[in-house]
Amino acid sequence: MEITGIGVLIILAEIIMSGFWVPIYFQKGLPLYKKTRSYDNEDSALDIDVDALSNIFKRRLFQSIIFRSLSSNEIAFREKIFEFALMYYVPIMHGLIRIDRTRMNVSLIGYVNWSIPISIAFFMNLYYSDSPFTRNSPMFIYFLLIVLLFSYFAQLRIFNKVFERVMKDYFTGSCLRSGTPQAG
Repeated sequence: MEITGIGVLIILAEIIMSGFWVPIYFQKGLPLYKKTRSYDNEDSALDIDVDALSNIFKRRLFQSIIFRSLSSNEIAFREKIFEFALMYYVPIMHGLIRIDRTRMNVSLIGYVNWSIPISIAFFMNLYYSDSPFTRNSPMFIYFLLIVLLFSYFAQLRIFNKVFERVMKDYFTGSCLRSGTPQAG
């Protein structure tokens, strides 16, 4: 099988695993982002409401972020697939919120999407081929780098907001046990 065919199969596998929330896809990978913070006491740790988080991170400008519980201590999240938004970025990462109740800390990990290194390899191969689209054009490489950097920093900002929101609403003891965090 040709290299391009293998790449396409890997990207299709990623779409299926992400779409069906396959736990191992969200739990393992190459981390591009990790943030960990301790929380004060066990009483301040609330169970995370994934529907409330999905509602909070419903977007109009960029793609919405949706959340799914994988276990009582792990929550996966990613951009919503096939959603109309005013602006798009290339999703570089998918996320996992991991709660370690014995160490009393919360981590948010952003794992690289499989399609990113495959796409980079494909476009680099295209750049060094005899394609008239890319022949002797450093602008192609600059464009690719700008798109990837914009996308990474857009996601970095979103991941930071998700982490801060989770810590504020569920691990500070500042929200009511019977209440659901409100958007804001």
